[in-house]
Amino acid sequence: MTGLPPMPDEETEAKYIKALDVIDPEIVGDQDETEVVNHGRDQCVSVKEWPKEQAKLLELTAKRFKAPGHSDGFGATKNKLILAAVRKYLCPKY
Repeated sequence: MTGLPPMPDEETEAKYIKALDVIDPEIVGDQDETEVVNHGRDQCVSVKEWPKEQAKLLELTAKRFKAPGHSDGFGATKNKLILAAVRKYLCPKY
């Protein structure tokens, strides 16, 4: 993929994971945190490609961030918060 941002440093990764836990603890759940970071990094590629297409970005957020009982994502409100956390911690320059 083009535009994939680098892995965040440990402090930034911890802040990102904490932000997701505050939104809904099931977003991270028992997943490997590296996997959760990689979902966010993949989302950054989409943010870079479609920075002003909020509806598309929210649709992609729902597809990337799933958990047991949340096969269609976490709903519009939480998806907006997830997307905001991705932008803040993983690709703030996009």
